[in-house]
Amino acid sequence: MTKHSYDKEFKEQAVQYYLDNKDHMTMNEISKNLGIRASTLHKWIKLFTETGEFGWIEVNI
Repeated sequence: MTKHSYDKEFKEQAVQYYLDNKDHMTMNEISKNLGIRASTLHKWIKLFTETGEFGWIEVNI
């Protein structure tokens, strides 16, 4: 299995996409649309909400 490397911008956009769509799509649907695993997206969301790495993200999970 190939390990992918995603840049900061893609991760930010993925988390924002999740936040924008979480009320009407599942995590699996969102991650499929992004072409990543749900576990990867979940990890990024957890990281960003715990560390506040991206100040623009307002999280209501």
